[in-house]
Amino acid sequence: MPRYYFEIGGREAAADDEGDLLADAGAARRMALAILTEVLPMRGDDARPFAVTVTVLDQDRCPIYRLETRAGPMDQPLAA
Repeated sequence: MPRYYFEIGGREAAADDEGDLLADAGAARRMALAILTEVLPMRGDDARPFAVTVTVLDQDRCPIYRLETRAGPMDQPLAA
């Protein structure tokens, strides 16, 4: 099975040094979505706008997929 790495970007970036062995790129996309849904509540605990990105890298550490979301109060511009 190939190894995929998941990097989280936003206010507090996090690199993945270990990766996960997954069946294929589809499984890696599903894992990225699960990571994003796990991270969102931690980032959205105050009224400031924020952005979160989860980038999937293949076993050669080449990016193959990215999930990105931005959120914030309606009266403030969204974070870049």
